[in-house]
Amino acid sequence: MEPSILKRKHSNLSENQNSDTLSQDPKDLKNETSAKSPKDSDQKQVCLQGLDTFSDEKKFLKFLKSNFPEDIKYEGIIKKKGKNFAFISFETLDDKTRFEQYLIANKVSSKNKKLTIKPAKNSAFHNFKKIHTIQHEIEQNTNRVFIPKQHEIDYELSISIQKKVCPLWETPYPEQIEGKKKALLSILKFINTNARKNLKNDENFPKWLKNDICCEIEDFIASENNEKNPIFYYRNKAELTIGKNYEGKLNVGFNRGNFNKGIMWIEEAKDCPIISKEAIEISMVLQEFIRKKLENPPAFDRFTHIGFWRNLIIRQSNITKEIMVSLVVCDKDIEKPALEVLKLELKELFLSMKFPQDFKIMGILMLFHNEVSDNVPYNCRTDVLYGVANYTEKILGKSFQISPDSFLQVNIPQCERLYSLIGKAANIDENTIFLDICSGIGTIGICLAEKAKQIIAIEVVESACQDSLKNAQNNKITNFTYHCAKVEDIIEEAIKPFVGQGKIVGVLDPPRAGLHGSVIKKLRTCKGLDKLIYVSCNPTAMVENLMGLCLPMNKNRKGPAFSPVKCYGVDLFPLTEHYECVMVLERLYDLE
Repeated sequence: MEPSILKRKHSNLSENQNSDTLSQDPKDLKNETSAKSPKDSDQKQVCLQGLDTFSDEKKFLKFLKSNFPEDIKYEGIIKKKGKNFAFISFETLDDKTRFEQYLIANKVSSKNKKLTIKPAKNSAFHNFKKIHTIQHEIEQNTNRVFIPKQHEIDYELSISIQKKVCPLWETPYPEQIEGKKKALLSILKFINTNARKNLKNDENFPKWLKNDICCEIEDFIASENNEKNPIFYYRNKAELTIGKNYEGKLNVGFNRGNFNKGIMWIEEAKDCPIISKEAIEISMVLQEFIRKKLENPPAFDRFTHIGFWRNLIIRQSNITKEIMVSLVVCDKDIEKPALEVLKLELKELFLSMKFPQDFKIMGILMLFHNEVSDNVPYNCRTDVLYGVANYTEKILGKSFQISPDSFLQVNIPQCERLYSLIGKAANIDENTIFLDICSGIGTIGICLAEKAKQIIAIEVVESACQDSLKNAQNNKITNFTYHCAKVEDIIEEAIKPFVGQGKIVGVLDPPRAGLHGSVIKKLRTCKGLDKLIYVSCNPTAMVENLMGLCLPMNKNRKGPAFSPVKCYGVDLFPLTEHYECVMVLERLYDLE
């Protein structure tokens, strides 16, 4: 049996498309679309779903203007921060039709997520913002002049770049671990405190809630702090900014300052103790190259949004010795002949470098990002200046092709120990159906596949799904199935054939913000799934998800609750305050 990838269209009714004050029932949508004489204003409005939850109306308008034809005219929009949908009112029916046709034909996406359109009620538009009002707000922000105060400047200059990037860099490593243990213990206490606040007086308290902490910390896995597992220069990815320091000298390195106060400088990367020495060397070579060109073209200015050079991203493997270099630029103000000359110069510059320990550059990429936001969009326009657009990493003996957009843990030695811990906590054996939720490029499932009966991976980002399939094939993993869909749309269908064939265990390794509430609801009601391993690099955000998974059943929380039974810490980020929390959750039917 070959590894397979199963695609599923997103259900048209899989997401709540409205905020609490703008809710629509699916029956209303059906009645609305089948009405004999809909108002013309109703027909000019849509609900667009799948958007970035962090965007507001100003950012959403910029998104529309950069991703759709300029001649499509909008009357007004509603986009609330924290919601993944927006309402759009068009000036004419023709504008709406052309918008829908362009969306479908060009498969427009937001952060690599497919966008879908649904009908929208006219009643939702009582408080929408007119386009000219939003445009005026954007212009005001663009033209705003920041005048920082001298004491604010002095304060920012007093903080070293080491302290800014890795605040624990001077703290003895044993003390760092003790501090992280205490931080994790406080999270376990907070889980119980928060749970008690969420329970009503007449609800039964689960057994795990009768103690001060929800469960014990079984172990906290520190770095071995040796040549193979160091606490310095360990990161396999360096994301650097290109800009000027306080004296006006161009640097390639890290942000310093406070953007909201008009203080934003870039300090050199050479003194940073957590990015690799190869990354530091590449950054210094590029820095000297741009300085010698007398900043022609100039660096991108984050206040005026003018300039060319934006970011340098270096990804590498300390095992395969492969490096991928990506330059992020804004090319809207550079002539094409000058850009082509620059590409050749950059290729020659990086290929002339000599690295110790047989490191080699596998790919040199130029990523084009012309928007105001600092966040480089997924699948942005890319030119390969040399080689290929990926490099190979090895984890627990398995090989993985890493693309520019791929998520990968930044500390591979500790990542291997994390994945081994997940396998141990899940008690994986030949009877285990292992469900890899939010699986990315498939690293966890593929690394543990040899011990399991079947790996079922679920991921919504299509490019990650394709990478995962390739990785499974390259490692000759045959007990591996990939579903490219939202977790809440596919999870029950994905595991249904395996119910009764063995124990089903799921691993969750979500983004820093945690899981959407609709995913939590599906996990609780998923039959056969009685054990979850929740991995989080942001334990504070994990708490809200645990409330949904672990509090007793009521009218809003369907399905038997999980209980936190064990907790582990893994230090993937030495010299910083961050760590990975691994929480083992089980449904204890006969013990509650």
